[in-house]
Amino acid sequence: YLSRSLKFRTIAQTALIAQLIAGTASLGAAAAGYGYWALVLNVVTAAAVTSLTYRRVCAWKPRLRVATATVRARAPYVGYSIAIRSLYLLRDQSLFIVAGTLGDLKTVGYLSLAMRVARALGQLFEEVTSRPLISLISRQQNDISQFGNVLRTVLQIIGLVAFPCFVGLAELGTPIISMLIGSRWAPAGHFLPWICAGLGGWLFLHVVAVALRARGLTRGAVGLTAPAILVDVGIFASAALIGLDLALKIWAVRAALTVPVLVWTLAARLGVSGRSLAQIWSVPVLATVLMLLSLRWLEGGTLRDPDRFGLLALIVMGALVYGLALIALSWRNTHHKLLLGAHWR
Repeated sequence: YLSRSLKFRTIAQTALIAQLIAGTASLGAAAAGYGYWALVLNVVTAAAVTSLTYRRVCAWKPRLRVATATVRARAPYVGYSIAIRSLYLLRDQSLFIVAGTLGDLKTVGYLSLAMRVARALGQLFEEVTSRPLISLISRQQNDISQFGNVLRTVLQIIGLVAFPCFVGLAELGTPIISMLIGSRWAPAGHFLPWICAGLGGWLFLHVVAVALRARGLTRGAVGLTAPAILVDVGIFASAALIGLDLALKIWAVRAALTVPVLVWTLAARLGVSGRSLAQIWSVPVLATVLMLLSLRWLEGGTLRDPDRFGLLALIVMGALVYGLALIALSWRNTHHKLLLGAHWR
């Protein structure tokens, strides 16, 4: 209810208060010697505080009765939630299970660290796009033109921010891990380029699936997500024959091969044509490529083995190149459109 009312500040404040109270209760129980019951108390307290707060701040309140028609209407959504959560669980854990079966604990640790670093970035964008996207788009689900406009804005944000972040992490992941965690964890950076490529493709898939869900096309969302995850599980399982490195590379290729299917889905179901998507993403992609080339040039020259300040300089220079390229390319594109419009007038 609060999400659809766009009251995200209330949601965040409630979550913060609930976690503070639950954390205090949990720490007190742990100090008193209650062991794992402190964790149980944390979850129960957070849920209780959240529920009581929502009951006070929401105009709508649940009642002790069951509306059969409402249950039937919500059944597809419940089925979608169960299916998608099960698929996400399979996606998140299958790689670690395979790696733990094939490799030693050191390899699993490196892979787990690389995956967690990249996934923390990916989940940030997933969270940013999920709840606001559903709240905003669901209001326009019967107007495909307005729906497409909102979705294009979300895709533009992904192109402007997510792409350069994933590319920058793939390129500078090893020195970042060495500086922040320790040089003994530097081998984890070996996995980052392919993991970032795979998770970047997954982010695009996630946005399209959430948009399908917002339009009420839950079967389409599951039908789009399930094959990709099942193929990924098969790719990870093949590491037993071809090795972990090659399996991760194939996963990145699978993510790239899924892009045409997602572009077709955007055009056929969500009101975003392939041409408009190319217009949205062309400038960020070119600016990201220029950023990557500049980082490669700097790493091969003056900042071959950067220390802490050198790494900071690399990050700043990469961001500066990306920003300047973005401004230059955007101005050129806008200037071209203005000249074309003046010509036709």
